[in-house]
Amino acid sequence: MQVLKEHIRVIEGKWEGIYSWIAVNYALGKFNKTAAPAIDFPGTSPGQARRKTVGMIDMGGASAQIAFELRENDDFTSINVENINLGCREDDASFKYKLFVTTFLGYGVNEGIRKYEHALTAKLKDQNGTVIHDDCMPLNLHKTVQLESGGNFVRRGTGNWGSCLVEVKKLLNPDSKSEVCKAEAAKCFFGAVPAPTIPLSDVEMYGFSEYWYSTHDVLGLGGQYDAENVAKKSQQYCGQRWSTIQTAFKKQLYPRADEERLKTQCFKSAWITSVLHDGFSVDKTHNKFQSVSTIAGQEVQWALGAMIYHMRFFPLRDSSRNLVVQEAHSTSENLWAPLFFLSAVFCLFILVCTKEHSVLCFNDKRRASFGLTRSQYSYKMLKENRNSSSFLENFA
Repeated sequence: MQVLKEHIRVIEGKWEGIYSWIAVNYALGKFNKTAAPAIDFPGTSPGQARRKTVGMIDMGGASAQIAFELRENDDFTSINVENINLGCREDDASFKYKLFVTTFLGYGVNEGIRKYEHALTAKLKDQNGTVIHDDCMPLNLHKTVQLESGGNFVRRGTGNWGSCLVEVKKLLNPDSKSEVCKAEAAKCFFGAVPAPTIPLSDVEMYGFSEYWYSTHDVLGLGGQYDAENVAKKSQQYCGQRWSTIQTAFKKQLYPRADEERLKTQCFKSAWITSVLHDGFSVDKTHNKFQSVSTIAGQEVQWALGAMIYHMRFFPLRDSSRNLVVQEAHSTSENLWAPLFFLSAVFCLFILVCTKEHSVLCFNDKRRASFGLTRSQYSYKMLKENRNSSSFLENFA
């Protein structure tokens, strides 16, 4: 297989989010024109309709991504707004979408832990010690953290998940904000990212990766999101002694988790919860958020969305090619008819000539009993003064 260099490129984080959004909505059948429920095309006549799309949040280890559709008449402008067309015609609005999509670099769960541990070093100076009481770890769990200066300190878990949530929120909304976000009427996501006015509580949202692992693997709450239940189960888990959790783990009471997951569960559940409610302003009571790992039994990857986007013109091209093939086939059939007729006439002519020659030869042989002479046309003629017995002698 030959791979051309022009077919290989590095994509931006924004396009990874777009491809993921396409893949999710494709897997859910949101691009089916005839399916319901439908909404009016934004900015077009009321007679046209299409299905509502869903938004997605992907919480990874190093970054987080979000993508959702905006109304066409939404006047929000930003570098994070992208217009895409999934149809095979540029003049058809059926599959044109206006998306808000962005990547929050440094705000994945693992980077969140790094930010959190960096913030803990400030407490070392205040306490003049090497042990930090940590609300974001199970009770009595110890972890040694290496400092950039070469030293280290110890995190000792207190298991207070509610207080952990407060500390995590400080990491999402630092005091320093952009000039746009400082405006009184401005709406911003965490990380000082300007946001559209559409409330995400009203948007059907799907959470992937850590939104699934951090709610499902230990808490068993994957699926439709319930903020109150997540907070309750998180507090119960983190309030346990680490030795108790280890005993339960050995008894396989956490079959979907490994030991590293058990150690970081308190922080990760607090992180994803704070990002959802404090970072994206999703209401804790009224929302349409759910965490998933698969859709219709299949994992959904951004590569599927990339394929759909870049092959959107192919059905039309295939139709054109099929039309050309059909026309060529029809033309070839029209040409074969007279050719077949001419071939049949030629074969019939050869057959008749062969038959006449055979009859002539037979008659010549019969006349050979009277002798053979050559006529002016170079045919052998019979001599009348020879008897019939001499005929066989000529072919002996």
